[in-house]
Amino acid sequence: MSLYRFYIPPENKVDDHIVFRQQDRNHICNSLRLEEGDQVLCFDGQGRQYLVRLDKVEKQGVEGKVLRSQQSENESPLSISLVQAWLKESKMSAIVRQASELGIVNFFPLITDRCQIKKKSLQESSKASRWREIARQASRQSGRSFVPEIYKQFYTPKEFFELKLEYDLKLLFWENEKNAKLHSIPDCKKAKTAALIFGPEGGWSEDEIELAQSNGFQTISLGPRILRAETAPIAAISVLQYICGDI
Repeated sequence: MSLYRFYIPPENKVDDHIVFRQQDRNHICNSLRLEEGDQVLCFDGQGRQYLVRLDKVEKQGVEGKVLRSQQSENESPLSISLVQAWLKESKMSAIVRQASELGIVNFFPLITDRCQIKKKSLQESSKASRWREIARQASRQSGRSFVPEIYKQFYTPKEFFELKLEYDLKLLFWENEKNAKLHSIPDCKKAKTAALIFGPEGGWSEDEIELAQSNGFQTISLGPRILRAETAPIAAISVLQYICGDI
């Protein structure tokens, strides 16, 4: 029988002592009915996993002792940053969940010209908190020990490009691109880092395409079929993980 896994914030581990989060405490006591002496797996979201023996299982708190620690071997050699223009909340949450399972390391939310929401109406911190918890749960479920960084700021394309982040692959996916596809990118298999930018349901404006190209991003196609906005990033991440990752 496989062991249950739990996310432990780094600050909840002191030496070999672990304090479980409140939501996990309730799950351990009420649903799983684990007892003192039982063993579980914990991960810190930064790449380490721990075998932990439960030493205290009470409604007031659950604590344990680290028996063994190891670096995760489940992370892809390809570091992917996903830059996603705003979609409906349910679609954004689904993308965060599935992209986290597929191995992204960063998630940047974007507000573009054709997004069906105004930047000032977004509550950045509350949405980021929800997405971070979704990313933690997806990492737990998929066996990862690293949790993607979810940025709380909603960037415009100009603001994102001004970060001047360096990547081996800089790709913007555009339905009007007819020639360039993932398998045709020179030296794609050698890439170690990649930034993938996806637009809203209304697509990109010409100004945004020109801005991306002037900042070194290549427009790219996902083939002749029109994919839904929430399908495209998952398809692209899967293909890239196959070409130069670990799928």
